[in-house]
Amino acid sequence: MKQAVLYFTISGHCANVARRISESEGADLIEIVPIKRYSGWMAYVMCGYQVSFRKVVKLKKISQDLRQYDKLTVVSPVHAGKVSAAVRSFLFQNRSHYTDVKLILCHGDQKETFESAKTRLEKELMFTFSGFESIAD
Repeated sequence: MKQAVLYFTISGHCANVARRISESEGADLIEIVPIKRYSGWMAYVMCGYQVSFRKVVKLKKISQDLRQYDKLTVVSPVHAGKVSAAVRSFLFQNRSHYTDVKLILCHGDQKETFESAKTRLEKELMFTFSGFESIAD
């Protein structure tokens, strides 16, 4: 079974989580990269704005053919209580290329699992994730 771990990150935390998963599962590591990338405090403001207003984020083309993978694991930060706009945009743009997708949400809230964010996204995508994990740091 061929696997890939895809991730979007601002601060590097999701990249570290994705890297650990990729190494432990022997999966390819692929970054989801917006064409317009913000940094510093502005990144958090813009990501919150994008997710709150369901903005579509234009992404750089991924060179790998996602159809070659049997399973995808997607690692996303939580912005304003939702899956990041970059990951949401990626999933919408590529939904014909996957069937088995695990969603991992990284966040700072020690009590909340953000399962409601996953459920909301599943309804929008008309797709059910094969797995879900919530990682609080």
